[in-house]
Amino acid sequence: MTLQLTDNEKAILRGARDNEYGDAFEGSAPWVFAVIDESGLNPKVARGVISSLVQKNLVTVFDYEGKGKADDMVLEILDESVIELI
Repeated sequence: MTLQLTDNEKAILRGARDNEYGDAFEGSAPWVFAVIDESGLNPKVARGVISSLVQKNLVTVFDYEGKGKADDMVLEILDESVIELI
């Protein structure tokens, strides 16, 4: 079975690659707010998309403050093979 990604999931993954804080596909852990900004998605939609990617075990987020705010979280890629899908 081939993994299918939505257009919004692809936008988040591109944002994780192309943001100003580092390429998550090359070992960086960019800030979630930067990934969202780069994705071009509405922030509420983007947070739901990130949650979907977490559920699919493709990314993880780490919340430095434990408050659930995107400004305090970083995103890490768990499965770098998804770069071929974006």
